[in-house]
Amino acid sequence: MKRFLTVIFLAITCFAQAQELPSIPTNGFAFPLGSKFVIKLVPKDSVNFDYSVLSFEPFEEIVDTQKEDDLFEKKGEDNTIVFYFCLGTSGETEQEREKNMKVLLIMKNYTKEILNYTSEIQREEDGEYEETSNVGIYPNAIATEIWPYMIYSIGLREFRKPTYALNSTNRRTVKLDNVTIEADDVFTNRMNLILSDLGKLRLNDMRLKEEEWEAIDNTPDHKLGIAESYYPNSNKYKIDTARVYLYETSLIENSITYYATKESGLIRVIFFEWEEPFVINQNLQKKANETFKNKLKFLEESIVQKGGEPIEYKEENNYTNKVWKISNGFTISLENMKNFNHIRMVIFRD
Repeated sequence: MKRFLTVIFLAITCFAQAQELPSIPTNGFAFPLGSKFVIKLVPKDSVNFDYSVLSFEPFEEIVDTQKEDDLFEKKGEDNTIVFYFCLGTSGETEQEREKNMKVLLIMKNYTKEILNYTSEIQREEDGEYEETSNVGIYPNAIATEIWPYMIYSIGLREFRKPTYALNSTNRRTVKLDNVTIEADDVFTNRMNLILSDLGKLRLNDMRLKEEEWEAIDNTPDHKLGIAESYYPNSNKYKIDTARVYLYETSLIENSITYYATKESGLIRVIFFEWEEPFVINQNLQKKANETFKNKLKFLEESIVQKGGEPIEYKEENNYTNKVWKISNGFTISLENMKNFNHIRMVIFRD
């Protein structure tokens, strides 16, 4: 621990000496483990942002992962994001806390934007940086990225609005009528296929099925990854390709991302999201809230039919997370962000 603190002290000293804060806006910076920093986004165009580092200071505490909300103020400066890059753990005993020790990047987004960004980690002192996955950041929400190994520094760059949040000529809007029923039928068919074939299901198989179900191919040009907090990847599969498909109505936008190994084409994990379209008519907000409530109920009932009651359940003020372990080694997690209409589900097979 003494050596760790020495390394962190030196790294923070070097960063502080190299930067005059607030910094000039640029595409990205690298930050050492054991630090708290605040950045402010500066628009470059309608999609991309540079950012300025407003403040930077040492942070040597070991965070209780059950109390991350305590790190942040309810309201922050507009267009800023607050980060803690630190160690965190949980557990009742010292042994449990030592066993559960992880490297964390905890952040709260005080902008009005849903954001994607590129993150790169340095796993050895003076080593090369390697790109790592992340799940993005949502408005007024806390997000946490977790690594079970030592990281000395993290680079954050290319903050941008996600592809699905942009207007595009290939997107469609459909009438309400029977859309919810049709979407639920497609979901049921997809779930049945996934739970019967995942492990041997190939990306091209699902491409053909999504075309049959009239999905919009919404795969971005940049590389996609998925955080270990969602998919631990205990078998260490190479996840190096992905396809994104979009279903949109006037009240709910549903995206499905298939993460796969390019060489074999095998799908390893599937990531679902349901959210309000980027712009929603405020007169429809009450209806949207009701629709999302019904959607969450439908999803939970569908999973319970397959796997019984959840084995894990976590609830906070504006967040719930349920995890199911079902036959043949499947894990299904279902998150609901209650302070804005957003549901996230992940399915993978051990």
